[in-house]
Amino acid sequence: MQGDTVNVYAEDVVVRTDHVASGSAGATSPPCTYSPVPHSEYDVVDGEAVTSYRDHATGEYVDSPGPGVEQYMIVNCGGDVALRWVPPPEAIDPQALINTAVSRVRAVVPAPAVDISPPPDVGAPANFGLWLAVDDPGQINVVAQAGSVWAGATARFQSIRWDMGNGDVVECDGLGTPIVDPDTDEQGPCGYTYRRSADIGVRQVTVTGIWSVELVTSFSGPAMLDPATSQRTFDYEVFEIQAVGEPG
Repeated sequence: MQGDTVNVYAEDVVVRTDHVASGSAGATSPPCTYSPVPHSEYDVVDGEAVTSYRDHATGEYVDSPGPGVEQYMIVNCGGDVALRWVPPPEAIDPQALINTAVSRVRAVVPAPAVDISPPPDVGAPANFGLWLAVDDPGQINVVAQAGSVWAGATARFQSIRWDMGNGDVVECDGLGTPIVDPDTDEQGPCGYTYRRSADIGVRQVTVTGIWSVELVTSFSGPAMLDPATSQRTFDYEVFEIQAVGEPG
């Protein structure tokens, strides 16, 4: 788990990023809990009697909660405990939380880990079938929270796109298909075969992982957003096998 704090519209926003197993629960659990500070712990500050409430705009102490009033609270963010003035919900920009969660989840989806057979360090002869797959990258959950308001974005791996470096493209659902029979020379269900003489040489193959992105917030229902993508490019050698004739 990775956690950090950013600043959005002058409010402290806690952002939690979790890289979890595929099929796990989505980003719906806020990173922090809030509980009131016992009155005896804050009733005098620098010799001045105070309350647990103050006006968010002016900073003046008030006697009770209400619109525009922030509260002094114990904030526990995954074991990191601090005393903070917590802004009222109406002082928090919900779109800023959405932007933070969505931009973070798009930025951290990992590049595909290639599982191609034959592997890149071996290459393949022309007319030999390739099996195309990637390792399971897991799932990314990001939650951005300010006070009682939060937005969560979940990225789940959806499909894979292979640009074979010669203008041909292979698109496969899910992770593709790892090789099941190492003795076969037929391409896999998610596979490809270099067949043209022009394919001989080193091809630059680009693999693009496509991730679905779901948004859930404390103030609105779930929504599907535009997909996120991540890429990896590598060299793949295609060679020609020369037939060797036997003397008569």
